[in-house]
Amino acid sequence: MDRELVRNFDDIIMCLNIALKNIDNNGSNIELEIKKWKFKITLSELKESLNIILRYISKWYEDYKKTNDVLCIDLKEYDIVSKESSYVLGETSLVDDIHSEEIDFIIGKIGVLLQDKIIGENFNVGTPTKENIKYAFKKLYFYLKGCSNLEDYKEYREKFYKILKEVETISSIYNKTEKLFNIEDKMLQDIKFDLIDLVDETRLIKSYYAEWSLQWAEAIISLKMSESNMEVNNG
Repeated sequence: MDRELVRNFDDIIMCLNIALKNIDNNGSNIELEIKKWKFKITLSELKESLNIILRYISKWYEDYKKTNDVLCIDLKEYDIVSKESSYVLGETSLVDDIHSEEIDFIIGKIGVLLQDKIIGENFNVGTPTKENIKYAFKKLYFYLKGCSNLEDYKEYREKFYKILKEVETISSIYNKTEKLFNIEDKMLQDIKFDLIDLVDETRLIKSYYAEWSLQWAEAIISLKMSESNMEVNNG
């Protein structure tokens, strides 16, 4: 079995159980924190969302132990879990007892491993299919999110977070039209050169997340060039 995936399953189940236990044992204080930060979620809604995530994660883990294949994870189920996790993160990001950032990050890691299995071997920057482009965005978003959250990069967190928001903007532009052509070259180049600077600034950190962020930003730029070349040839 893939040790990284097993570790991800163990870690997220532990985080979810801790969060649920904290709600049971310290619910009144968590509720005060939610109100303090003006979040809208109720304790019952929070608990329901966490239980939904835990139920699916536990099912996937058992299926994975039986099959030793990450493709046992149903993509529709993953989409449900991802949306529930994003909802919890958006409503409890400043509430420490819920560990929503860690939960959402691990779910992202599982998603990347799943997408690697589905698309990874066939990924090619010379083939600007919808699947390849969305895969590149997912990888870039994952590594930037890691740089924004991991302790190793805490000194540079704000810089990576700024780039992450810029990537969300260009991803939104792509999702509306499914054409990289609609993204300005300057936006992509700004992201690339900001990441080049950060790779240089973080070169002593024993982590590959910044370098991989840059590589996936460059992959999106290459996909856009391939898309443009195809349209010229077809036109």
